[in-house]
Amino acid sequence: MVLLRHISIALTAAVAALGSALFIALNYFYKRRIWSPQAEYCTIKEEEEERGKRQVLVLGLDGAGKSSMLQGLTPGEAKRGRCRPTRGFNFMSLDAPACQLDFLEIGGGEDLRRYWMDYLRRTHVLVYVVDSSDRSRLPLAKAELHRLLRVEPQLPVVVLGNKQSSVLVEKRVTGVDAMNKPTAEVETSSPPSIRLLKETFLHFLLASYFLTRCDTC
Repeated sequence: MVLLRHISIALTAAVAALGSALFIALNYFYKRRIWSPQAEYCTIKEEEEERGKRQVLVLGLDGAGKSSMLQGLTPGEAKRGRCRPTRGFNFMSLDAPACQLDFLEIGGGEDLRRYWMDYLRRTHVLVYVVDSSDRSRLPLAKAELHRLLRVEPQLPVVVLGNKQSSVLVEKRVTGVDAMNKPTAEVETSSPPSIRLLKETFLHFLLASYFLTRCDTC
């Protein structure tokens, strides 16, 4: 009986020790699982900066003209036609002065907007395209932009007013002025030209990134 009692006590102690060890291990793993995505995004972003790459996230409501804007950056301007709405993701790289720009466009449909947040952390500059001719959806465009900026308030933003007959970006409607965010005043009533986008838009894009970086250093 005494021997059985000692064995029982020993087993109880072993189970308690094993349970404590498992609890500590699971707790450590759970914490690592929560924070590892953020650390991974930061690591990827730092490595891309070292390689001279800049991630540019292109967002906007469906039909705003995001694909046309990217199409205007690629060679073969004469072959460009009418773009179909992006159903998922669109990616392209472009060599710019001093670095390589990797553009990632995500469709603006209601079912795709929920994925926007997942790509903010590894982004260097956000390009937000607004359809200036669609007045009825401007409040929605503003709400989606502000939702993004609440998550990443320090992210450099270029707001591109598209489909307009005069050089006018909806600064007041999108509320960008109040946030001291850079805006690009570019007339894009038709698919933008190579010269316009590469000399004006890209210059503004890079300037907004580097100026913001200097301000936050």
